[in-house]
Amino acid sequence: MSNKTLRKRLKLLIVRRSLRIAHRGIWVEPELLVEIEYRAK
Repeated sequence: MSNKTLRKRLKLLIVRRSLRIAHRGIWVEPELLVEIEYRAK
């Protein structure tokens, strides 16, 4: 699997998870998402 595909899947997973969390009424800090994104590189 290419790195680009992996990144895309990870981003989808993060978005889906953050949407699910937001749906529960818990807001994920954008900084936290950026931190996750940065570590994924």
